[in-house]
Amino acid sequence: MAAPSRWNEVYGLTVREARAAGLPVLVSDAGALADVVAGGRGGLVVPAGDHAAWVAALARFADPAQRAAWGAHASQPRSARAMALQLERAYCEVVHAARGRLPELEFVPGSDERTPRGLWARLRRRFGSS
Repeated sequence: MAAPSRWNEVYGLTVREARAAGLPVLVSDAGALADVVAGGRGGLVVPAGDHAAWVAALARFADPAQRAAWGAHASQPRSARAMALQLERAYCEVVHAARGRLPELEFVPGSDERTPRGLWARLRRRFGSS
């Protein structure tokens, strides 16, 4: 299975399903797809947009013995919490880069309890909570 994404993938369901089924994968280095490859034990990570590197990776992927070795590595799925924290971190990094400060978040990082803050808290006060 190949996923030559050029943008930051936060999750990559197809890639994760392929790994869960024991299939090796070729993924770009954009975003979280590389996590699925487990340091090269479940496939290859290829630079996003590098045509020559993708051609070389596909040639390597054509070797049945190599595919079998990659496919033999067991893959552990990430938890929903880990995915949410990764998405939140990416969001905070973008806002910080654009505005020079961290955003006010709806949830306290590292907690399962809701703590109304920022825009959502103001909207709740104005329109009532739901």
